[in-house]
Amino acid sequence: MYNTNNKFVKLTLAALAEDPVPLTDDHRHALSWEAATERFVEAADLNEATQEKAVSSHAPFMPISSDDWSRSVEEASAYLHNTVSGIEAARCVFGAIPETLQPDEQLRKELGLVSSEHKLFLGH
Repeated sequence: MYNTNNKFVKLTLAALAEDPVPLTDDHRHALSWEAATERFVEAADLNEATQEKAVSSHAPFMPISSDDWSRSVEEASAYLHNTVSGIEAARCVFGAIPETLQPDEQLRKELGLVSSEHKLFLGH
């Protein structure tokens, strides 16, 4: 191990100058994709987890699928974002530059937005 920057550099340079020790078959297997997949499946315990959930779960008051739940959360998040992004104070709290909710002509030009005069001409 190392305790100082100089010792770290010295040990790193020494390690880079030497040939690495060959891996044993066990180490080579432990670092393979096959072993990683085995560890993942074992850690996930997908079959046991789903069986336990099915046995221990009670009938829900209002059944809802995970897709429906995800969609509801996304819609609520979008609604909150659209609502809060229209409030100048909230925008500033989240890092927006003050007074940029309604950009002036100079900022419109810098951002490449349609100018208010051009909007009137287009009938918007």
